Amino acid sequence: MPRLIERYLIREIGAVWLAVAVVLVVLFASFSTMRLMADAASETLGLETVFRLVGLRTLIALEMLLPLALYLAVVMGLGRLHGDSEVVALQAAGIGEGRLLVAVAWLALPLGAAAGVLAMEVRPWAYDMSYVLEAREEAESLVERIRADRFESDGDGERVIHARRVDAPERRLDEVYIYRRDGEYRDIFLARSAVQPEPAAGGRPTLVLEEGNAYRFEATGRTLLTLHFKRLTLHLDETAAAVGYKRKAAATAALAMSDSPDDVAEYQWRLSRPVATVILALLAVPLGRSTPRRGRYGRMFVAVVAYGVYFNLSSVARTWVEQGTVPPLPGLWWPHILAAAALVALLYRPFRVRA
Repeated sequence: MPRLIERYLIREIGAVWLAVAVVLVVLFASFSTMRLMADAASETLGLETVFRLVGLRTLIALEMLLPLALYLAVVMGLGRLHGDSEVVALQAAGIGEGRLLVAVAWLALPLGAAAGVLAMEVRPWAYDMSYVLEAREEAESLVERIRADRFESDGDGERVIHARRVDAPERRLDEVYIYRRDGEYRDIFLARSAVQPEPAAGGRPTLVLEEGNAYRFEATGRTLLTLHFKRLTLHLDETAAAVGYKRKAAATAALAMSDSPDDVAEYQWRLSRPVATVILALLAVPLGRSTPRRGRYGRMFVAVVAYGVYFNLSSVARTWVEQGTVPPLPGLWWPHILAAAALVALLYRPFRVRA
């Protein structure tokens, strides 16, 4: 009999979880599409890149969306059982809240494992791909983004470019200055003009410099090379579009070996996803307590507020670790410890339903 009840509960909650997960994923993808389409309208991103980025960002968000869907599904599913007085019947049969927890755990544990895989393997891969896509798109549209007589930087100082005149329709720059940081070397290019040809399908974006000089220095300032050229081709995916180190795209094993606060915060965030998934799902059981008079979803507001508090505390903990305010221990774990303590306190408080 208990096994039959567990299967019934798993089926009821699982169906709601699937529906909620689909809705959350569609909403997130739609929101991401609208934001990226604004960049596409301003010619920063191509439509193909937009849709690929939406897919990658949705993959990244799954580690949060799927556990949230289960949390809401448990609250909604148990709310329906309370609202239809099915919990009254279960208690009359001697089946208490512990059996509800077991049923929810059967769903939460495999989903927690999946969230761990998403966070530790899929997340860095998707971030890496998105960084590469954005950098490549930036490289391919370099001339369109440059304004005449302005120094344009890629944001991290790896590349700075200046042009006296810009002809965007012809993808041409006149009187060009380019600074590039390449590891321990510094390169400067001075050219009479530069043209960015349309890349071939699958080809690498390039910038062709005409009539100029190139200089390579050491970081100390010592000149290593001076070159005069009539025509020089720069591969932009090695200069302007160099992605560099990004902790969100770093392999989990590499983060585990790092003692940088940023890397520690990212590593602990990934490790905490399975824990957060299970705690959230189990926390939804006492939060889903209701009475027939309150309706099927009478505790939904409380559940949403509780999730908001839990998520914000986790974000604050992550920021504190990144800033070095909090050491690796307790690191990002104290919000999960508080949530687990709240779960125990709520479960310890007895609840009796009344028809």
